[in-house]
Amino acid sequence: MEDIYQHPVFLESSRPLEEVRKKVQRYFCVRRRSGGGDCGPLTAVSQNIYRINFRHQQDQQEVLRRSLHVVELEDGPVEIRVRSSLEPPASSSCTTPPSPAEAFTSVQEDFKHKGSRRIVLLGKTGSGKSHLANTIFGEELFTAYHSPHSGTVLCQAETKCIYGADTTLVDTPGFFDTKRSEEELRPEIIRCLTECSPGPHAFLIVFKVGKFTKQEQEVVDKICQFFSNDALQHAVIVFTHGDQLPPEMKIEEFVAENKNLSDLVQKCGGRCLVFDNKHWKNKPPDQYRSNQFQLQALFETIDKMVADKKGSYYTNEVFQEVEKRIQAYEGNIKGEAGNLTPVEVRERAKAKVHNDFLIQLTGIATGALLGAFFGLAGMVVRLIKAIKNPSEVMNLIKKVPMVGAAAVGGEVALASGIAVGVTAGAVFTTGGVLGGVAGNEAAKGAKTPLEAAERAAKAVTERFKDAIK
Repeated sequence: MEDIYQHPVFLESSRPLEEVRKKVQRYFCVRRRSGGGDCGPLTAVSQNIYRINFRHQQDQQEVLRRSLHVVELEDGPVEIRVRSSLEPPASSSCTTPPSPAEAFTSVQEDFKHKGSRRIVLLGKTGSGKSHLANTIFGEELFTAYHSPHSGTVLCQAETKCIYGADTTLVDTPGFFDTKRSEEELRPEIIRCLTECSPGPHAFLIVFKVGKFTKQEQEVVDKICQFFSNDALQHAVIVFTHGDQLPPEMKIEEFVAENKNLSDLVQKCGGRCLVFDNKHWKNKPPDQYRSNQFQLQALFETIDKMVADKKGSYYTNEVFQEVEKRIQAYEGNIKGEAGNLTPVEVRERAKAKVHNDFLIQLTGIATGALLGAFFGLAGMVVRLIKAIKNPSEVMNLIKKVPMVGAAAVGGEVALASGIAVGVTAGAVFTTGGVLGGVAGNEAAKGAKTPLEAAERAAKAVTERFKDAIK
């Protein structure tokens, strides 16, 4: 049976994989995660070099499209570089690159180059972002879902040469899915920031052809919340399911029928396009409803927008901090592994920065949660000690409809005639801030998010232990 797996991929890991062999093999078996499919066992070739054979050449080629894969494990992510042979990898850029030593200039200059585009797709779950990304690339690189209740859950970035330029598409998860909390989304927001650093040339805000409701407006509000209102100056409104438009109607006419939608398009510089979802291949390229025509119009719009802005891209303080960290890692990585291409150095640096931000986020979140809890617990303990009759506290609490937040501490303190001087809400907030600061400091030096959580929990517990005695 083993000889049916004849298409090898060689893996170079940043750590030994023997103990997690099955999990890594499972990653490469799942097409939506790695691009792979049916494969044989993971076998060691030499120190930290492994081999895995695929049954189908197409699966092998899909895995090789990305030079760097990041496999999420319980103790943190592991970076795995892939190549088709044991020989040093070659660059996959659509232009012939110079040698790494000659080509490696500052990444800021490299990624400002007019021959590259970074595009982020944004929209609510079910809007057709992944399908649009596949249409743009002309192949199924992104997993497209066909239910409004399911969709992309992890941020995914792919790069391909389109019209002579390296084009990176970042497909975002349901950032605007009400079933997912912001806490769940933050790791993917961080991944989005690192994947399109130092900043995207264009945001594609994706809607389905249909009514522009309050929910669609909330999508725009969230975009401005995450990236600021300035993001709209770098945005293109893209409608999917253009085949649902009435015959002969153009998207500009559709937009003009809704004032809120029309106002949004104006805020985006009048940039508005449509993509059909059916029968595009059997239409000549000069027809308005042809995806080939629509694709050309999209890149003409993006390239004109970038040219009008003199080649600049969207950025803010967060993107600048991400880029600063990436460049710092690039210098270290280049010094340690001089045989890597600039693209590979960049990918490895982004993976490290993403992990760093996850560690920092975990430390802050753990510290804030425990700090808020201990702050409120400490105040309740002080109240009980201050009141001679403990049953009085219980009677007062029963009168409060919801134990917690500002109402509890405030009403208990006032009704008891105790000059505590602060409500539970203030203590909760103050404890959260102090805990977040302590958690952030404690997480420094952690190697994984799990270690960051453990360090933060220990530090905050120590800080607040006297408050609950």
